[in-house]
Amino acid sequence: YEEVDILLAPLEETEFNCCKSQLKVIECAFSHTAFIGSDFGPYKIDLKPLFKKGGEIDETGNAILVEKKRAHKDWAKAIEKLVKRPELIKLLQDNLEKDCCEKYNLDTITKDRVEFYKQIIKK
Repeated sequence: YEEVDILLAPLEETEFNCCKSQLKVIECAFSHTAFIGSDFGPYKIDLKPLFKKGGEIDETGNAILVEKKRAHKDWAKAIEKLVKRPELIKLLQDNLEKDCCEKYNLDTITKDRVEFYKQIIKK
């Protein structure tokens, strides 16, 4: 991921893929990589679309999500938009890192697990 500016993560809508984790998203966050993925399953957990309906940019967006019904043309459009406007790549990279790195930081996760285990022991 360190050598990639933008990760493309198409995901076919299957029952199996619905159960996958959002690990690709987390890896992108920690490696400061922009993310374009399918608007489905695990990619909906931590991601907020950069583009609103009508194409307006949401400055807090952290990914580009491609809907299945528009995938045949929107994958290419998403890539083209980022190539033509590299500042959007930086925005996606920064927003994804900000949104996910603290949440999935090992220290944060460890604290949450300790609290979870303490609750189990009390019961």
